[in-house]
Amino acid sequence: MSTTKPHVQKTRDVAGQAAPEAQTGRARVLLVDDQPSRLRSYESILSGLGVDCVWAFSGKVALKRLLTDDFAALLLEVNMAELDGFELARTVREHPPLKQIPIIFVTA
Repeated sequence: MSTTKPHVQKTRDVAGQAAPEAQTGRARVLLVDDQPSRLRSYESILSGLGVDCVWAFSGKVALKRLLTDDFAALLLEVNMAELDGFELARTVREHPPLKQIPIIFVTA
């Protein structure tokens, strides 16, 4: 019987802060909202699903992250400054590699 721990990958949020340790191979969900308290709520709700949550505090930051990393889904606040949720979703749908990502819209 092996007592070796599984390989654990450190991930970082979009601000460069250390994110919780994540098992490799788990689905990643990008949470986009300009209110950190709501991001914590979304992550709490999704915690039981066995997914890794990555935060983005704006639509622009989320778009950059979507272009560099793979995500299983996008949970997106509609009302944000600069690039709102609808504009981000439209941009995602127009970009061929991203257009298959499921989008879940949320709003306060």
